[in-house]
Amino acid sequence: MWLVCSLLPFAYSCSNKTAATENLLSYFIGKQEEAVVEINKEVNLATWNTYIGKSRFDTLQQIYSGLLRKGSALCEFKSQTDRLFSDCSDYEFLHRLYHSGIIKDKLLKRQSKVLYFMYRDKKAGLDSLEMAKSQIMKLYFDVRQYDHYPKGWRNDEAVFSGYQRKIAMVHQQMHHFLNQCNQFAQSIGYANYFGYLLARHEIDENKHLDYINRIDSVTRHDYKKLKKGADDYLCRQFDKETDELSVFHYNYFFASLRNPSGWQSNYHDRHEFISSVTGYYKCFGMDVSNLIDPRWVSNDSCCLKQALACNIDSYHDVRFYYNGRYDFSGMLNCIHELAHGFCYSSISDSVPYFLREPGLILNESVAIFMENQIFRSQKARKAIGVTATSGAFIDEQVANPWLLFLIRNFLVMAEVEREMFLNPDQNLSALFWTKVEKYLFLEVSEEQKHDEWIKNAPLLMMDGSYQAYLYAVMLAAQYAHCQDRQPDFWTCFTNRYLSQGNSSSWQTHAGAFCKEGIDPSYLPHFYMPQAK
Repeated sequence: MWLVCSLLPFAYSCSNKTAATENLLSYFIGKQEEAVVEINKEVNLATWNTYIGKSRFDTLQQIYSGLLRKGSALCEFKSQTDRLFSDCSDYEFLHRLYHSGIIKDKLLKRQSKVLYFMYRDKKAGLDSLEMAKSQIMKLYFDVRQYDHYPKGWRNDEAVFSGYQRKIAMVHQQMHHFLNQCNQFAQSIGYANYFGYLLARHEIDENKHLDYINRIDSVTRHDYKKLKKGADDYLCRQFDKETDELSVFHYNYFFASLRNPSGWQSNYHDRHEFISSVTGYYKCFGMDVSNLIDPRWVSNDSCCLKQALACNIDSYHDVRFYYNGRYDFSGMLNCIHELAHGFCYSSISDSVPYFLREPGLILNESVAIFMENQIFRSQKARKAIGVTATSGAFIDEQVANPWLLFLIRNFLVMAEVEREMFLNPDQNLSALFWTKVEKYLFLEVSEEQKHDEWIKNAPLLMMDGSYQAYLYAVMLAAQYAHCQDRQPDFWTCFTNRYLSQGNSSSWQTHAGAFCKEGIDPSYLPHFYMPQAK
């Protein structure tokens, strides 16, 4: 870093200050890239090896929770990363550049922003937050183990008391952690950690609550009809009155929406399954065959049940893993994850390393959009062997009732995610069930109000995922609106839109492609049948 510090005064004294400083910044970013590329690659490989069975599952838990054993390879990679961000002079250099206004090149400016925030967060104590989060995630994995216990385990006093102790520990650590998060955010200029998370996802905090209210407004009437259809169906199915239905009945109903009656296509073998999913993407001019290695597509009961697109080195090594049943539900999972893989592999080689990872909003919007094509395109359904055109429990006025429910569920979790930082000491279970009643219209009795929110990994990761999901589904609906009006949509979508990676904010990028700002009013168009 002494070289950068010695050159910095020279850069500021040059007649062409901008050109000299941009050259200096390019050199600095290049050195950071050299240091971090291999570290990230090895961590991604460790994740991949866990899924394909080369590493134990607890290795994956260590990656996600940050609990790396001393002396392990992953621990060494983390140490290298820590050393990379330990030089305060690096931070001061980026701080001065970021606030100077000298950098005019848009890609350099955005790279400096990415690096500046990485250094700033490290300096402000992000590591201590990650360690606190790791303890919560360890408890999360412990709590999820109870899902594999024999039915009726809650009636076993010894087992249930152990479960309750774990739950109490999660509550205690969550309250402490939420306050710790707010203190961190305030130290770098945010009112609370929620504001910090919105900034990370490049969401305008001043407009955010208005978007939530508008999403609620445009989907409320359709969801009320779906809820009425659920009541009628469940009362017939289980011979009950509406007031006798429990949250478990509704969980059964909403889970069933993802697998509409008559849409259960059976694929006899791996080859047929792979052929169908690649044929689905071919309908839209997309080739995903290079992402699928048949060795990593299976239904092995001994391996992790998961679909995964893994971007190993952010350039040309994108891998896909699937282990599950060869049926319609498995096909949906594959289509979703392959969209992530296609998103990674479509990025132009000219995009700099630190801008190659698509933001969560853009990445998820593409996956949601591609998955929903099943419900919008008869040609796509034919490609995967599905001929039915309606759902099981509701009239044909809603093409994809699962997506409608998903949007309402995102509202629940996004509001929990938002309000837990605004009031960290409140009862989080009470907060969750209040939002369930508000957005899903489910009145749940006290004896049924288990701590379901604790089993929600994206919420416990506290990275603003649900705020991002709300914008992702709005953005996906906007793609669908463009698709119906632009003859060359798919060519532009693949070659022009996806190729840019994270070179600009998602709003700037999407606004240029869709020719308008994000608009929640397109959501009904997205889950309703496509116009004739």
